[in-house]
Formats: sequence, C-alpha cells, structure tokens
Amino acid sequence: MVVITYPYGQLGNRLLLFAHFMANAIEHGYVLCNPAFDDYAHYFRGTCSNTFCCFPPRSGLPPIPAGISRWVRQLLLRKLRRSSAGRAGVWLGRFDIATTDDSGEVCDLSAEKFVSVRKASNVLLVHGWLFRDDAGFRKHSGAIRSYFSPIEPHATRVANFMEQTRSGTDMLVGIHVRRGDYADFLGGKFFYSPEVYLRIMCEMTALFPGKRIRFLICSNEALEVGQFAAFDFLFGPGHELEDLHAFSLCDYIIGPPSTYTNWASYYGNVPLFKIMSQDTRLRLEGFQVYGG
Repeated sequence: MVVITYPYGQLGNRLLLFAHFMANAIEHGYVLCNPAFDDYAHYFRGTCSNTFCCFPPRSGLPPIPAGISRWVRQLLLRKLRRSSAGRAGVWLGRFDIATTDDSGEVCDLSAEKFVSVRKASNVLLVHGWLFRDDAGFRKHSGAIRSYFSPIEPHATRVANFMEQTRSGTDMLVGIHVRRGDYADFLGGKFFYSPEVYLRIMCEMTALFPGKRIRFLICSNEALEVGQFAAFDFLFGPGHELEDLHAFSLCDYIIGPPSTYTNWASYYGNVPLFKIMSQDTRLRLEGFQVYGG
C-alpha cells in the first residue's frame, strides 16, 4: 500500500498528484490511500463515500457519514505525520518513507529507485509534490476522469450553466484570471493586470475572424463587470469545483501557469494556452492539451 500523507497545495495540485499515483497504481497493481485529499473528497464520485480516499475503492465496506469520514481521515493524517517524523511507526508494521523536496527533481514512480522501495514496504508513506507517472497519467485518463467526475448537484448545475452559456455563440473560451494568492507566488511573476487579460482576449478574437466568441471568465477574487464590457462574456459559477468543471467543457482555455487549468485541460481534453509573462503574445500553435 502507498499512502499520501500531506495535503500539498490546493485543488489543482491535489488532483494532479492523486491522479499520477492512481495511474501508477493501475499500472503496477497496488492499493493507494490518500487521506490528504480530505478537503476535496466530498466533490467527487470516487471519493465522496470513500473514507480513506482509496484506489481502487475498498468494496464491501458500509458507508460512513461524511462528518465521521472527515474526522477519521484527520485522525489518520495526524498519525501518519508522526510516523513520517520517525515516531509511532510500529502500528504500521513495516513501513518506509519516500519524499520529494523543493529542488525541482521529479521522482518517476515507474523508475526502479521508487519501485524497489515500494515493493519492499508493507506501507510506503509518501510526502511531497513531484511524484509523477506521465505515461500512465495519459494512458489511464479514462479511469481517472471517471473517478474524479463531479457529484450531484454540482454536475447538473454546471451542465445547465454551460447549456445557457453556449447558446448563441460559436466558440467558448475560458479565461482564468488568477489573482489572490498569485500576488505573492514566485514574487508575483504571474500576477497580471486586467490589461494583460484584455489584450489576450483581443488577440484571441483576432485569431478567429467571423466567429462569435464568448469568454467564460473565472477568478479567485471578485472582478469588475465593466472591465470586460467590450467583449461577449460571462463570469463562471463562482464555486471552485464548478468553475473548474466549466473550464473543462470550453473549446479553449487561457490563463497563467496553474495546476487548476492544467487539470481542466486534461480532464476535458481542451487546448490550453499559458500566459508565461505580461508580454506573452497569443499564438494558435501555443495551445496544447495538458498531458503531464
């Protein structure tokens, strides 16, 4: 068994980390447990009734109320962190710990270095962000999408929203105006002014002359309607999951580098353009579906 022990980042980060381990678990036939997904487990079909956020889901277990499930996951995480720190590990039997640091070096989950540690452990505790299985992530996208399909009523609300949003337009383009935490992330490198997004929207319109383009704008902070008055646009539903799912149903997505839009692109097979600097110019060949 492999257990993810630390809630790294927000929704996009945790989805991508979980999905890479899922793909690797399918490929190599082990059980994955991710109690660190606790904050978002209630959003998805694969985890909403899955107390320990296991993959494959454990069959034959009676459902546990959501509140109790969260309490159990939090208790487990506290124990796991103590074990990761070298204390109270006896209850796990034979266990080992695998970590990635902030050096930027990726741990390939299919490489012998990781596989040998996993096979030698009854329980392998993993802590870090840069665990990846890119080939498996692409190969097993169907199983990953199924596991992370949104639950009701979120799925129906987004479907109804998108039906109305697409009415009377030829193309729907998602614009991720990432503000808030990006003021400090990497020294504000990707914290762009409204003018940058407006210019990008103009360039997108110019790429498709004659097309009726509507922009779906989602952000992690409140935006002024008047800023975008020159365009045919709508703001997203305003919920972190529903905005994410709506992006995955667009024709194109544009935004600064973010695991949030990476996931939407991957989940919906939607071409994504990343605004790498305030001077970035939009190019059609710059759109790519995210694949790890």
